[in-house]
Amino acid sequence: MESYRRLILNLELIGIIFIVFLGSMLHFTFELSGRNPLVGIFPAVNESVWEHLKLAFWPAMLYAFIEYRYLKKIVSNFLFL
Repeated sequence: MESYRRLILNLELIGIIFIVFLGSMLHFTFELSGRNPLVGIFPAVNESVWEHLKLAFWPAMLYAFIEYRYLKKIVSNFLFL
């Protein structure tokens, strides 16, 4: 049980770093893509609050899929369906 708690804690700490790093990288992706509309789905395209929320949402969603792969057999309530 303690090893599962340590695993979950480590995955959550890695997730924080992953989300902050990838979100920071997404902040500049739209401009670097030459303002490509297809790329604009994921990064911020202007300075609005909604656009900045995307900087956390997409990396968190990606990390949740990665994390679920490791925790699906350990945690019974990972997803709320």
